[in-house]
Amino acid sequence: MDSSQRQDRMTTAGADEGAAPSVERSPNPSVEPRLSVIAPAPLELVRSLCDEVETEHVRYCHFKSNVELDRSASGLNDLDLLVARSDAQRFVEVLYRLGFKRAWRAGALHVPGVAHYYGFDAGSGRFVHVHAHLQLSVGDDMTKNYRLPFEEPYLSSTTRAGLFRIPAPEFELVLFVVRMVLKHCAADAALGARRSLSRRERDEFGHLLRSADLAASRAVVKEHLAMVGAGLFDRCLDALRPGSSLAFRASTAYRLQRELAPDGRRGQATDGLLKLWRRQWRRARRRLLPRTGATFDRGSIVAVVGGDGSGKTSTVGELERWLSTPFETTRVHLGKPPRSGIASLHRASVRIGKMLGLVSGTPLRAGVGAGDVDEFPGYAWLLFRVLKARDRYGTYLHARRFAARGGIVLCDRYPLPQIRSMDRARTAWSADTPKHGALVRYLVDRERRYYDRIADPDLLIVLRLDPEVAVRRKREDDPESVRLRNFEVRELSWQSATTYVADASRSSEDVLSDIKRWLWPRL
Repeated sequence: MDSSQRQDRMTTAGADEGAAPSVERSPNPSVEPRLSVIAPAPLELVRSLCDEVETEHVRYCHFKSNVELDRSASGLNDLDLLVARSDAQRFVEVLYRLGFKRAWRAGALHVPGVAHYYGFDAGSGRFVHVHAHLQLSVGDDMTKNYRLPFEEPYLSSTTRAGLFRIPAPEFELVLFVVRMVLKHCAADAALGARRSLSRRERDEFGHLLRSADLAASRAVVKEHLAMVGAGLFDRCLDALRPGSSLAFRASTAYRLQRELAPDGRRGQATDGLLKLWRRQWRRARRRLLPRTGATFDRGSIVAVVGGDGSGKTSTVGELERWLSTPFETTRVHLGKPPRSGIASLHRASVRIGKMLGLVSGTPLRAGVGAGDVDEFPGYAWLLFRVLKARDRYGTYLHARRFAARGGIVLCDRYPLPQIRSMDRARTAWSADTPKHGALVRYLVDRERRYYDRIADPDLLIVLRLDPEVAVRRKREDDPESVRLRNFEVRELSWQSATTYVADASRSSEDVLSDIKRWLWPRL
């Protein structure tokens, strides 16, 4: 098949990509055909990305697993995109223009020439994960040790099929065969659980065998992967077919690794040992350590504040469910922080003191705003407020360190100086009252210092609610307290580029949708 015939074949394949798939028998009867399914609707963000890179004349392609382009377009699969090195800067500019953000996953394999970007499709509420490849790195999932140096001809073979540019099936078959032999046929894989192709991989193998011209694929190998050669390529095809012996598969993978050695990052023996080590480490990590998500260049502390009944806790919970799937996210409650040991001991001692009549008043109840108390309430109440401030500062410190590592912290309530009725210093009334002595002044100063160390959040979400609506929502709480807190939040001026004010009287779905649209570009 000459070059003009191959181009006609590629154009025809691109034109037919949008048609409903038919059930076609594979030349290999052991490979099951892929059945027709109803494709999910493409995401608007994916559509915009594909249109933008075409407009900017970025040379790219969706370079593997093209049998499931519908899943990639709908955000159900990650987008594996090969991008020409000369166009990488324009490609990244397109990503940032569409709101994508670069992120890393702790403990994940670092592959040279591969970057990860996440975008948010507001219409569907889904995240889109782009794997941007500047080179064709292949090998076992633990090392990706080899590079196939034919990115330019691979990209030159592409045609647009629906939304994406895809390579000619002859090129894609060559890449698939090399990838699968290195992944499933090497000695360590052949003797373990990875010795056979998965169901999806078998479907893709059958699809490529039906779509590609084997003679043209051999020509691709001869011209662009001369170190592999057509003979070894045919042997690799046989190794992937069911029924091939373990010895044949392992020897084929060994020969392929030997031929690809000049394009490997490390020697074959070193790569084999590294695969075994990383595989065992990954198993141990899954058992001993919690799952980790992707992290950003710069993490964020996101605070959600509002009066009683405004939906702070439910909003924080929904945001956590939204962000924690792809990203490293934690949730803290700065209104009710975890008690330290000394705070728990103090609480217990006060309760015992009240039972024995040694402590008067109600030192453990939430106090009113600073400056509103004229009488000294007692050392027990004063010490309780200092320990509460200490616990809030300790929780804030952990949150700040988590954000410094690139994570997202969601705070239910937050100590803000402008809100007097919640989560702030309440002993300042005695700051200028020397008659109570040095100990009182020391405790007052100690509480203030804890709150002064708590910096403003990176992003602030304010839930405004009419006080009377809040009272109807919180029938079990003190009406005056509910009114006071919501009135204060409603009357304050919240004018800042890092603050979003939401009308909490609307439905929770509408409120969350608007918060997500505002929050994502600022993370």
